Amino acid sequence: MSHSHTSSSPVDLQAALAGSLERLCRHYQAIDNRFPTVGEETSYLLTENDNWLTGFWTGLLWLAYTATGDEQLRAHAEVLLPSFEERLDKWVHINHDLDFSLPSAPGAGGKSSPIEPPGSWP
Repeated sequence: MSHSHTSSSPVDLQAALAGSLERLCRHYQAIDNRFPTVGEETSYLLTENDNWLTGFWTGLLWLAYTATGDEQLRAHAEVLLPSFEERLDKWVHINHDLDFSLPSAPGAGGKSSPIEPPGSWP
């Protein structure tokens, strides 16, 4: 028996991107220099740069900057980058999860802007 899947409504990728960008831009300033991590019901817990999820937030900011060219997003991402270097210097939560934390933030920044990641990063 053959199965085929047809969607009753096609995914509008541009609308999904626009909605995601709108939500990120609406909230990033309120988050300040903290990092949203685990969600609880309708909000995220905010933390310092002390766990494996933090790189994803900074990575999202870089991707949003790349998609929009919004210099405020870029500036906000830049403000967060030194916390990754500090984390490495102080050995904060350095374990097997480090690969999840760092590549999302400085990797995205280095590829999407002329800003070079700090030389001490892998």
